[in-house]
Amino acid sequence: MLIDRSLVAYGLLKPEDLVEIHKIGDRMLEFSGDRAIAAEQARAAVAASETDRAQLKEQKKAEAAERKRKHAEDVARRKAADIIS
Repeated sequence: MLIDRSLVAYGLLKPEDLVEIHKIGDRMLEFSGDRAIAAEQARAAVAASETDRAQLKEQKKAEAAERKRKHAEDVARRKAADIIS
């Protein structure tokens, strides 16, 4: 307010100009709030994606371990039943 009054008193701005400047400033604040919300939503989406990726990685590791275990059992069974060796 003090700066506004000084600008008008020294003739640098008209009161109508100040009103317009403040309207534009208020709109900018509205949009910056929207950007903050969008940024937070983007961070949440990235975190969810990373969580999903980590779960998929663990699932694939478990599946690979199961395939390896079954393969080892099959090899052991073939070695036990193979008449050539």
